[in-house]
Amino acid sequence: MEGATIDVRLVITLAGIFVSVVSAAAIARQQIKQIEVTVNDFEQRLRELDRRVDRSESGIGVHEQRVQVLSGMMSPETQERKAREVADLQARITVNERAIQALQRLHNGSHPQVPHK
Repeated sequence: MEGATIDVRLVITLAGIFVSVVSAAAIARQQIKQIEVTVNDFEQRLRELDRRVDRSESGIGVHEQRVQVLSGMMSPETQERKAREVADLQARITVNERAIQALQRLHNGSHPQVPHK
């Protein structure tokens, strides 16, 4: 009988170990699923961050180009050239105004009759 009780104890112990292993496997499976969900969430967030970074980088590139264009337009050399052009135009306007005034003085607003032949 003693051999039978050892066998029963052994069977109970083995059954307990089996139940422990099965329950541990079930718990591990559940934790693995939870980890997979978390990893998928992280991947989605990372992809969204990558898209946002890409949009930001392209926007920065556009702004850099605009700043380069504006800096070229506002460079001292360009401003100096434009100032010379404006000064030249103002000088021409002054000369033209004087010429117009001289012509108006010559004409004096009267229109003499021109004889017909």
